[in-house]
Amino acid sequence: MFLATEVLIFVTLVAVVMFVPPSNLWLILCVNTLLGIFIYLLLSPLLKKKFRLLLALLILFITTLKAFQLLDFLNFLLTISLFVGLAILVK
Repeated sequence: MFLATEVLIFVTLVAVVMFVPPSNLWLILCVNTLLGIFIYLLLSPLLKKKFRLLLALLILFITTLKAFQLLDFLNFLLTISLFVGLAILVK
């Protein structure tokens, strides 16, 4: 069941990215959210729940910034420092 969920999310991501042009804000956010969920499920046997969530949110933030052409060096450093700080707090 768990593997089937990951495969379904991955196939949906690939289909949307390949066949739908990213011209809609909601479509971009949905694809990035699906990517975050996929990363979260993929890391579930490897990490604890809080670190999985932090890593999935980091990937979600970075891909969303990249999709809107807002990922420059300063925003990347601020995002990484935010999540390093959150990881230290959670730890």
